Amino acid sequence: MFRRIVVATDGSEGARKAVRYVAEKLSDGDVRVALVRVTSPLPRYIFTEFMVPDLDPQGVVEKRSRDEVEEDAAPLREKGIPYEIHVEVGDPASEVVRRAREFGADLIVVGRRGLNPLQEIFLGSVSQRILHLSEIPVLVIH
Repeated sequence: MFRRIVVATDGSEGARKAVRYVAEKLSDGDVRVALVRVTSPLPRYIFTEFMVPDLDPQGVVEKRSRDEVEEDAAPLREKGIPYEIHVEVGDPASEVVRRAREFGADLIVVGRRGLNPLQEIFLGSVSQRILHLSEIPVLVIH
């Protein structure tokens, strides 16, 4: 059974399904979970004219992301499953795989966002890129 699981979260219903799946199906025994949310870096030029002194826009985004992930973690809390939250900035697939490596994960779980076939051709999907980059099993929840 898997003992160290990384769940990629992005606020979507697919990501919430992935967290629920881990809580319901993969939580036998001694399991630890890392919930990973990756945000995009904010362009600095947007804030130069309207910048409030001492305001850290990226910090605000990261705090909000952390709060959202904490809400999504409810199924883990309810089952008493230990978890930690990581909010990263960068490319989602690369950061999820990097965090999984650092966490010593033996499984990555991702939710499928439900792109239509045309969107998938042009945009690709984070889950596909994680599958390509990961050296450990990846479970995609539909």
